[in-house]
Formats: sequence, C-alpha cells, structure tokens
Amino acid sequence: MKRGSLSHTNYSVFSITGSQNYKLYVAGIHLPKVKTDELKNLIKWCLRHHEGPEMIGRLLTRTIQEVADKSDYVGKDIMCTFVPQKFSDSLQLHLGGMLFNPPAISTEPQRLEPVAVKSVHDRFTFPPPFDAPRFEYFAGDNKAFPYYTPTYTGLGYVLPSTRVDAMNIIVSPVNRIPDNE
Repeated sequence: MKRGSLSHTNYSVFSITGSQNYKLYVAGIHLPKVKTDELKNLIKWCLRHHEGPEMIGRLLTRTIQEVADKSDYVGKDIMCTFVPQKFSDSLQLHLGGMLFNPPAISTEPQRLEPVAVKSVHDRFTFPPPFDAPRFEYFAGDNKAFPYYTPTYTGLGYVLPSTRVDAMNIIVSPVNRIPDNE
C-alpha cells in the first residue's frame, strides 16, 4: 500500500527544435545525483542517435518503476504522453497500442486475447505516423487491463478519460497459405 502525499514522480523532457538541448524536470521524489546523471546521459545518447520518443519513454518508465520499488511514496502506475513538436491545435489523437496474442491456424472463428503482461519495451512501440499526441498507460503490474486513457482538453472541448476493463475481438478463420516452392 502506497502512502503519503507524494503519490508519483513526474518527469518531463522538452527537446528544443533543431538542437540536442533538453530540459529534464523532476517532481516528487528526487533521484540521487548518480541516477540523475545516468538518466541525463542516456537521454543525451538517445537524442544524438535520433532515437524516437519510445526509447526515452522506456527510460523514464523504468526509472519511475525502480524508484517505486524502493519508495512507499511513489506509485508504479504511469500515464505517458508524447506530443510531436509540430503538433498544432487539432482534434486528431492516436491511442496507445494493445498487443494481442497471435491467432492460431483454424477453420473456426476465434477470440483474440490481449497479451496478459507486457514488457515496458513492448508498450512503447508506436506505428507511424507520429503526427499527433500519443499516450500509453502502464499499470504498475504491466497487465493489459484495466487500461486508462487521459483526459484531453482543447479550445472548446473536453474528452473525458476512459477505462477499459475487457475487450473481445473475434476474427474469422485463419488459413495457411501454401508455399509456392
């Protein structure tokens, strides 16, 4: 059971257009200098090597979960939002992805099930284009459900948060295509 008034640690990374400069803002529990320096160096490496936002999201999520393992004041549930630099006031949104177990070869329709537990790496896999904000919710136990969305606000609208507790997807029969060899 987490207790206290500091229920989370926030990290914000702001990259400045056209340069490798960024600001790392930490709120909540502060990291030791050694860990902060390590995180900053890893983020610099990501920027130098043109890694996408997914890699930085993975680093921040792993760091928050490491801190949560050692502190009663930090929770493991994380909502991560990515906003591209060129994003303008638009209602276009891309939801985070959900990873499903692959269907089996079958002559009958079958139910696709989400992967019960996802790794941090798998959660941060976003298909292109990266042209609108994306978010990903991480339950501290890395289970697929419940799945939460953030509350979106903009000029003249509010899109409330949503909670998904289960999902059923039925696919038609999956056939094997013979090799042409």
